[in-house]
Amino acid sequence: MRHDETVDLKAALDIVDQAIDAIDEFDVIYRKASDHEGSAFRQLWDQSLEIEQRDVLPRLELARQIAAHAGADDLPIADSPDKSMYKSHPFEANRDALVVLRTRLAEQERMTSILGPTGPQLSTSSLHPAIWNAAAHLFDGGHYRQAVQTAGQALESHLQTIAGPSLSGQDLAKLFAMGGIGVRLHFSALDREGKTYESAREGAGHLIRGAMMGVRNLVSHPEWPEPSESEALEMLAVLSYVSHLVDLADPVD
Repeated sequence: MRHDETVDLKAALDIVDQAIDAIDEFDVIYRKASDHEGSAFRQLWDQSLEIEQRDVLPRLELARQIAAHAGADDLPIADSPDKSMYKSHPFEANRDALVVLRTRLAEQERMTSILGPTGPQLSTSSLHPAIWNAAAHLFDGGHYRQAVQTAGQALESHLQTIAGPSLSGQDLAKLFAMGGIGVRLHFSALDREGKTYESAREGAGHLIRGAMMGVRNLVSHPEWPEPSESEALEMLAVLSYVSHLVDLADPVD
């Protein structure tokens, strides 16, 4: 079952159940009409048409939209009713499709209750190009430790294009130092007199230090466990965020 958009499974199941109930109510009146003649037939026929227009068709349209969002648009949920045979059930095919949809949604709801909601997914396409371009080949080949190591080196090189080769490793945190000599970075969009300005620079420096010591250096030690795919991706995300943060900064005037 494909998901193009998030579906509220409980609400979707309620709507599908309402559509099935509306069809069943229609069916009762429709079949009664076929057993009568004259004014009784006309009264029951009009009543079935009222149920069809008021309850069945609107709920079928809602169910059709749910099916489309849930990737079940192959089901003939909102097809026109078949009234070619007087005593047939006009919405039989629609009802069958609703039952199938309900089964699929119920299965998905059960899996969600077991596994938890899917939530947002981290996409490698959103990682900083300097980080992902360095790691992509190794990561895709399942060499997760080497991918993180190479990405860590790429981050260091990225920072050294600003700081120069005299700084390396955790010392690159000095790029955001509040004082000192050499190239320093800050966030020019922030008020220099505000607390956020100082906090942002200090935090950026700590992040650089953490990326170097807690990611790049860590995976370089053979006694550190081989990261799993998800762990390696999280490490790459840390390196990527630092790279993005540096790109947002400007040299201090």
